[in-house]
Amino acid sequence: MENSAKLLKKFITKDDQNFILDKWIQARFTNIGEANVEIEGTTIGPGETFDASVAHYPVSSNIEVKFNGAGSKRVVVNYGVLNKKC
Repeated sequence: MENSAKLLKKFITKDDQNFILDKWIQARFTNIGEANVEIEGTTIGPGETFDASVAHYPVSSNIEVKFNGAGSKRVVVNYGVLNKKC
């Protein structure tokens, strides 16, 4: 059986000091709100993206997400996970 993966997404709408990536592949955080968001110490403005991937390898880590300023707070995280082999 070949390895395969599926694409998933999660939304973040509040500060999270311990957002967990659990064997995620190509995780990308995109700010779709109006407020700036700080991800791992990097400020991401509305419409900007933060790449939390390491080539095409699964990443397991805890990420700090903190919103700054007024306006809607919304980040979408698109990522892949390997399908489990039976």
